[in-house]
Amino acid sequence: MLFLLEGSQRRQRENREAMELILACQEANARLCFARDDALERLNDQGIWLDGLDLNGAQLDRLRAPHGRWRQVRLSGASLRGACLHDTDLQGSDLAAADLSEADLRHADLRGTNLEGARLQNADLRGADLLGARLEAAELDRKSTRLNSSHSSVSRMPSSA
Repeated sequence: MLFLLEGSQRRQRENREAMELILACQEANARLCFARDDALERLNDQGIWLDGLDLNGAQLDRLRAPHGRWRQVRLSGASLRGACLHDTDLQGSDLAAADLSEADLRHADLRGTNLEGARLQNADLRGADLLGARLEAAELDRKSTRLNSSHSSVSRMPSSA
């Protein structure tokens, strides 16, 4: 029984330290920080909500954060090339001018997100909910970006091939 309590306390301490690291990187405007990326992945894997973080301009290429809750996260100008964000709740997040090339966004909740000027070449958006998402000037390549045929607002967008 004591081992279980110690394990729980250790996990809480590790989660607190991970969040402190993320916030320190945020405060320092750190663009590239592998320790932050690891902390984001660990907290996400444990089901910790990451709502409201400021990750503007962060380099998060190949981040693995599926099934997470990232509502109202500021990711403007961030690089998320090849990131795995399938089934992630990104409602209301700011992804303006973010690079989401080759990102896995299958079944992601992108309602109300700002994707203005985002790069989405080769991104997988199948099953993603784009209701109310702002996609003006988003870079989509109809040949490589995977969309549902039901994404009518996206299908009217000119391709930037």
